[in-house]
Parts: sequence; C-alpha cells; structure tokens
Amino acid sequence: MTSKIGRLLFISGLFLSFCTMGCGPPGTSQSYGTAGVTEKIITLPNTHQIRTLMSAERQNPKAFVIFIHGTPGSADTWLDTMAKTPANITSVAYDRLGFGSSRPKGAVTSLKEHAETVALLKRAVVQGQNTPTILVGHSYGGPIAAKVAVQYPEEITAIILVAAALDPSLEKIHWAQRLATYQPIKFLIGSTLRNANAELITLEQELVDLQTQINDTAVATYVLHGSEDELVPAENVAFMKRQYQPSALCSIEMIEGQNHFLPWNEIDRLWALIERSINTPAAAC
Repeated sequence: MTSKIGRLLFISGLFLSFCTMGCGPPGTSQSYGTAGVTEKIITLPNTHQIRTLMSAERQNPKAFVIFIHGTPGSADTWLDTMAKTPANITSVAYDRLGFGSSRPKGAVTSLKEHAETVALLKRAVVQGQNTPTILVGHSYGGPIAAKVAVQYPEEITAIILVAAALDPSLEKIHWAQRLATYQPIKFLIGSTLRNANAELITLEQELVDLQTQINDTAVATYVLHGSEDELVPAENVAFMKRQYQPSALCSIEMIEGQNHFLPWNEIDRLWALIERSINTPAAAC
C-alpha cells in the first residue's frame, strides 16, 4: 500500500493540494440530513477532541457500529454507508487524529494511540451500555481495529477488516514519500497529506509490532477484500489466514473484480457482514 499511495500523495500534494479526501468521499450525493446523521465534537478523558457523525440515536439499539476511515480521509467517507444504517443499530464515524476537525491536528503514527482513542470514544458513545460494539476499519483503519482487538478486547464484540493493510512485508516506501518529508515539498502538500504520509512511512514497523500480537486475539474477526485491490493487495488476506487463530477468523470474503473502494462500492454486502457479526457468537467462529 505504502508505495502506491505514497506516489499518489506526492502527485496530489504538488498539483492538487487545494483539495484532499478530507473534502469528503468521491461521488457521494449525501448531505448530513439525507444520510440521517448529526455532527458532534466529543472531548475524551485524554483531552483529545474527536469530531463524530452519528446516525439517529436509537432507544436500546441492537448494536453500535464504529467506522474507522483510512488515510487520508474523514468521517464523511462513511456517509453513503451510514445512510443505510438499519433502524435497530446506531452507527458512528469519526475523524481520526490528524484529520478533519479532530484534535490534536498533528500526525499520529502510533497504532497504540489510535486504538486508545477508539476505546475512549466507544466508552463515551456507548456510555456503559452492555451493547455489542462492532468496529469496521477500512485500509489504514483496518490495523487500528486490529490493534483495538489486541489492547481492548473487552470493549468490542467483533472487528471487520475492509481492504485492510496488515502484512508488513507488503509495505514499501516510495522515494516520493521521503522527498515529501522535506521543505518546501512538506509545506506544499498541506497538513492532511503530510499527516497521511507520516502514517504510511511508519506503518511497516507498526505492523511488525502488531504481527506478534494478533495471533493471540480471541475477538471475532471478519475480512472483506477485493481481488483487484491495487492499493492494498489481496496478499494481505493470505497473511491474515496465517496470523489469526482459526477460532478468531470468522469469515473471509474475497470479492472478485472489486478494488480498494469497498465503502462506496459494496455497501449492502458490508451491512450484511455487520449484521452477521452482531448475530454470530464469537464462540461459533
């Protein structure tokens, strides 16, 4: 993932720095009103301020679903998906640290810190309710979800890894990414792409550390990936098969001919998988 996205970051930063994925997902026709979501800033106990989008609050929902976007990106990535939130589920998306309106604004390259933020956000949103909580992580959001399952297994019911980058051996640094860490290129690409680049440059080592941990996780794990994903190759799925215990890896869905952009292209399939993760006891995997 790193090499190809790094090249895209570099080119986009030089020539299209006035607009990034922080502007919203490509091709969405949703406004917050039509998607049925409301915006809220939540201050966490560690003083981080997190911008969230939340679907209509349900009384005694069957489950909470927290969506974690990739890099770069924002909560708005999930608008089309959240518009189809079932009536008995509450869904939440948020701007990850370093993106959108969440604070701190600087790059956060530690999966551990990202995982802590998700755990604190879950506690703030669910507020002690004994309700199943599903994490859905896309691309870079995948390893964050996986890290939460390692560090805070008691906080969640299941994770869904959507086009997720987990294999450290597949992370290669493109020369353009190194160049983008120096001025004036660093200034020209803007803070969103600068933070994304910082995440990607350090991702390989973060995944090496995570690799030694996920073998022990017992949290129910579901995988959704496209066979033609050029940004996060399908070989990541083979890595997951090797690293996860069979008892934790509940299902793998490889979608033939599909690319990296599953949150926009496979919304109904994703919700079907979310429903399955809610209804299937972890012990049944």
